[in-house]
Amino acid sequence: MRKVWFVIFCLFAFVFASNSAASLRAFEAGGRSFKLETTAIGSAEFVSLFDLSKAIGGTLTCDEWTRCLEMRASGKSFRFMPSSRAVLIDNDDCLYLPNAVTEIKGDALVSTAFITSILPDYLKSSGGAKSGGTSGKKLVVIDAGHGGHDTGAQGGGRNEKDITLDVAKRVRDLLTGMGYRVIMTRTSDVFLELPDRSDIANKNGADIFVSIHVNDAANTAACGTETYYLSKVQVDNDYHARRLESSSYGYELRRRWKALTAKMKSVLRQQHYQTTQQKSKLLAEKIQRRLASAAGGDNRGVKGKNLSVLRNSYCPCCLVEIGFISNWSDRKKLNSSAHKQAVANAIAQGIKDYLK
Repeated sequence: MRKVWFVIFCLFAFVFASNSAASLRAFEAGGRSFKLETTAIGSAEFVSLFDLSKAIGGTLTCDEWTRCLEMRASGKSFRFMPSSRAVLIDNDDCLYLPNAVTEIKGDALVSTAFITSILPDYLKSSGGAKSGGTSGKKLVVIDAGHGGHDTGAQGGGRNEKDITLDVAKRVRDLLTGMGYRVIMTRTSDVFLELPDRSDIANKNGADIFVSIHVNDAANTAACGTETYYLSKVQVDNDYHARRLESSSYGYELRRRWKALTAKMKSVLRQQHYQTTQQKSKLLAEKIQRRLASAAGGDNRGVKGKNLSVLRNSYCPCCLVEIGFISNWSDRKKLNSSAHKQAVANAIAQGIKDYLK
């Protein structure tokens, strides 16, 4: 009987060890080749931030109050927050990892996707190895509004969903020709829920997200173009506040949250996404400036609005209204291939103006 229990114990120990044991994996970033121990958690693979910083000749520091971790290497700053997917780079770019930074026995672990998908670009840029700017590295997600059973606005026998897809494909081709990486939320007449559209940008770590639409109004005299970015800060704060309190600033901030003043809570909530919102407004301004010039009609400007497709996006984003299907003149122009190409070129140039 003792032998049976001994065999069971040994088998259990072997299985447990094989599931939890770390393994070595080779990486390359910033002109360095190195090996790191990886830890599998679920279906994801992680490495120690401390080990990574040493491997690339960097340093790792921790803010005692927020527990924010900052890794500095090759003149670049990478800031991580325990239990958060966000990576703040040089206090400017905010990218999102597929998995949150995890703590195990006091060691912070980051997804290996950070090394393979993000780190090489930034370390390489500090050494001047990049050529032609950032055009070959940026990922743009283009969303053709509506689709499938959702026709969008209708007028003169035309559906919004068809016009947006046509223009979106033209924008994709132009951006690809400029050297950008492009993902479209749809390339055919299919329906997508609004959260699914922004999720495509989030899951692929997009640099920007642009949704293309055609306007509609009861006043058929209304014409021209306009571009929206996310505003209604206080409304959106409710969502971000819940994320903030439950995860983003780690245990220490959660423990002290009740003791903070209302003003301090408000500041922290807004900091959680304010940078992205400001960039979204700039992106909208760049596109609208080009679009208004190319499309003609009224320049209805840049406006803030609490739109679902923008609210759920982690990266800078905007929604472009390329004309009014309810207006005879705009609709006639949107039937023209030459005009749609001019609109697409304006959107692409506006994106390039923002990303350069």
